[in-house]
Amino acid sequence: MPTQTEAFARLCSFSRHNGHSNANFDFTQCVFGWEIDACGHKVCTKGPGDLCGGKHQRYGICGEGLMCSNCNRCQGCSLKTFQCFDDRHCILANK
Repeated sequence: MPTQTEAFARLCSFSRHNGHSNANFDFTQCVFGWEIDACGHKVCTKGPGDLCGGKHQRYGICGEGLMCSNCNRCQGCSLKTFQCFDDRHCILANK
């Protein structure tokens, strides 16, 4: 059984960036801003209502002014575009 460090390294080796390096990262394509993910790659952040979260943020990271709901949607108001989303249909699970 692999250690947590080995598993995390394996996760990062299956990069969702299709071979793009940080040097080739085009910031102009990021409508809602950008962040550095858990693997150290620069990625465009997600906007209001977009899918987010998951283990090691595999579905994406929310942009400034937004937070990932427990239903994996970016909610709040984007500080870049001033678009807003309220996840009213998300039901909190009490555990």
